[in-house]
Amino acid sequence: MVQTNDPLIARFKSVLLPDLSPWNIFTENPLVEVLGYLEDNSIFANDDGIVYVLENVIASNLTITEGSIIKFEPSISSELIIRDGVLDVQGTSTNPVIFTSIHDDRWGGDSNGNGNATEPDQGKWAGINIDGTGSNTPGNASCDMDYAHIYYAGANNNDAIELRGCNTMPKLENVRVEMSKRHGLYSIDCKPQIKSCSFINNKRHAIHTMDDALIIPPLFFRNNDTYFEGIDIFNGGTDNYVATHCDWGTIDSTEIAERVWEQHDDPSVGEVTSWPIYQNDKMDYHNISKDDIMNQFLEPYTLTENLDEGSIFVYISGENNHGKFIIQQKTNDSYYFWWETFEGDSTKSVGHNLIVPFGSYVDMDLGIISDPVNNLISGYTIMVTYMKKQYPQFEPV
Repeated sequence: MVQTNDPLIARFKSVLLPDLSPWNIFTENPLVEVLGYLEDNSIFANDDGIVYVLENVIASNLTITEGSIIKFEPSISSELIIRDGVLDVQGTSTNPVIFTSIHDDRWGGDSNGNGNATEPDQGKWAGINIDGTGSNTPGNASCDMDYAHIYYAGANNNDAIELRGCNTMPKLENVRVEMSKRHGLYSIDCKPQIKSCSFINNKRHAIHTMDDALIIPPLFFRNNDTYFEGIDIFNGGTDNYVATHCDWGTIDSTEIAERVWEQHDDPSVGEVTSWPIYQNDKMDYHNISKDDIMNQFLEPYTLTENLDEGSIFVYISGENNHGKFIIQQKTNDSYYFWWETFEGDSTKSVGHNLIVPFGSYVDMDLGIISDPVNNLISGYTIMVTYMKKQYPQFEPV
């Protein structure tokens, strides 16, 4: 048992971080200081309300369990660096893992014991650095982060999350990056997977990539790049990638285009396809009118085999016909649509059932062509000219 009036119960430097659960700590808001090199397979766990206070920590394989709170000293060298291993962050929706400044009293209390004398702000600590370039085995660094919140990073021109030289795809899911003094996420030679993440009030770009990225919608962007041009996504590499159905705070396509730096801004870099999330609470399928479809922001869309039953689409075909359909059922090899079209100038729709086998090609004017044209869309279900999926309102993590 550890019972003391001093909140600092232990200090570890360049060791294997032990399992602290048997300690039975009764100190209010206990602190454990960690600095230097951590041995392989160390674990940060949410034991007895411990707050881990880091300065400059380098680790290989590091696991951080749900609900853990990691705070960083106010220093330009306060960062977590991963080399020769994987950062495994195992947060949950109800118990996220927190990375923040020691000045942030919202999480784990007043860790620096000075009341309201200091307040958190952008750039109070450096960030999380997944560094494959500094590994003994080049490329041998990555991360798998789920439900992590990262606040107030970006000191000394560091980014909240930096990914460099990762042979294994880094994965970020349900990650929230807020109040970074630099970019929310920077990636070079890593091609990360970014799924359902939020980027809010970061001084520079929300996402800055120098290569490809797999973005799985929706992403949430608000008030990023206040320093310069309001860029949410910056593509500095030559790869093309897609950032569709994201919540930009607007559905104005011109405004969204201004928040994405890509080939239209610099011909030497790749494209980023960006559409807004479809946010209209009143778009009940049965009440969607022809005027509703005409007033929507529509872009080319390719259906895959991974759609949910109940997904709603509206479209304007190549011959300017208007229609809508809903996925009523999905089997192992087909979709069952209820498909309605507005014929000519009519405001009344005509509906019918339609079974679409996976691999079919659908022309919204001509109907189903049984075989994909020249295997044009191998691995896809349908390709149409103009369609839009209705996504639910996305709440940031």
